[in-house]
Amino acid sequence: MTAPTWHSTPDARDYDDIDSDNNYVTPELLAGERIGEPLPRTGRQRLLRRSAAAALAAGGGWAYWTEQVSVPPWLTDAATGAVLAAMKSAPPVVERKVTEPAAPQLVQPLPTVEVAATPGTDPAAAPTAPAAEDAAESRGPEPLPPPKAGKADPYVQRAAAVGLHPDLSRVLLEKMTAADYKNAGIAIKTALAEIPDSEVYTWPVYNSPKERKLDAALFEVRFVAGAPSGCRRYVVAVSKDGWLTTALPLEKCGKGVRVVKASVE
Repeated sequence: MTAPTWHSTPDARDYDDIDSDNNYVTPELLAGERIGEPLPRTGRQRLLRRSAAAALAAGGGWAYWTEQVSVPPWLTDAATGAVLAAMKSAPPVVERKVTEPAAPQLVQPLPTVEVAATPGTDPAAAPTAPAAEDAAESRGPEPLPPPKAGKADPYVQRAAAVGLHPDLSRVLLEKMTAADYKNAGIAIKTALAEIPDSEVYTWPVYNSPKERKLDAALFEVRFVAGAPSGCRRYVVAVSKDGWLTTALPLEKCGKGVRVVKASVE
């Protein structure tokens, strides 16, 4: 016959979590629980506690020796007087006024700096209005100033008459023949009236290089941008005796000028 034996249940392992010091209080903090050492008591609190303890001790001693539960009036008056005297003799409680610190100023004002005027400018001059600038741009490009031709120089006058720039090389003007001046006039007049801005007009035209005479001048007329409305700005290059001379730009407006758009291939 076998005797029954006692065995621990599977739940017995739960008791292993309990420490050996019999500390059954959970270490978790509760809401409102203070952390740290106890706050120091003031002199008034200590005096009141001592007075109350003395009154209780006197009442307890009276009840023990006299075997009377009620406290005589003279003992009550004595305890009350001692408490009142202790409260009067205690230093008054001084309330401290807590001053909140001023909020720091996050944005500091920038110092005022005077900017000197740019050298060469008038500080009192009024700035140009945007409307005036827009009006100046709407007027378009300015026309070229007329060239200064010498009235006493026949070669300069002859060149200006056919459309060549008066500042063209004097040596070239002296070498040009009457046929050359005629061809210069034809080249400039035809280009202004018929040739688009993107093309170059060459005159005279020869069917073969053998037909061209070496001493005959060859004129090439090309157009440049920047001319105002109704005008055309051109440059003439002159080839003669193996030399190539390019004149300054000239501008022609009004009669004989036809604004031709660039050709589309």
